[in-house]
Amino acid sequence: TLVGKNGSGKSEAGKFIDNYFSLTYVSTSALLEQTLGTDKYREELIDEGRRIIESHPNGFAGFVLDRIHLGGRYAIDRMIHTSDIAYLKKQGSFILLTTLDDDLRFERMRRSKRFKDAFIGNYGQDLRRMREMDSKDKTDLNEAEQLVDHVLDTTYKWAKDDFDLMNKLAVYLK
Repeated sequence: TLVGKNGSGKSEAGKFIDNYFSLTYVSTSALLEQTLGTDKYREELIDEGRRIIESHPNGFAGFVLDRIHLGGRYAIDRMIHTSDIAYLKKQGSFILLTTLDDDLRFERMRRSKRFKDAFIGNYGQDLRRMREMDSKDKTDLNEAEQLVDHVLDTTYKWAKDDFDLMNKLAVYLK
């Protein structure tokens, strides 16, 4: 399971791990978009995720696990709440935290055009807006870091270049 802020490299790491280890890549954003429709703004997806966390007995992690075939091997992108991370750890998941400097994350998100409300226009204003949206996630990444199996700083390397990560995953997936 991949943990980290938007634009920190979770999807890229997940897709690489998926290909390298023959896992099935699952994007939680895509699951939400299937539930709500694909034309939603990021804020709407965050709000819906928050509603799911509050209403599902096992939070957002339970919502995702209900929608995939248990017993399979998955690279799940985007579990950010510490309660979800703790739940998945109890289920035996390997947790990878991706980190990246805010300026680089912002540029990645602008280029990706993934969200309907992709950041355009005034750099400083939009960077502040990204940070405001990040604060709505209510995830303490320092706390999350205590629960994870590995931290990958995508500022300096990608998953394929992190040999410690690759060795840990190889042992975990045996």
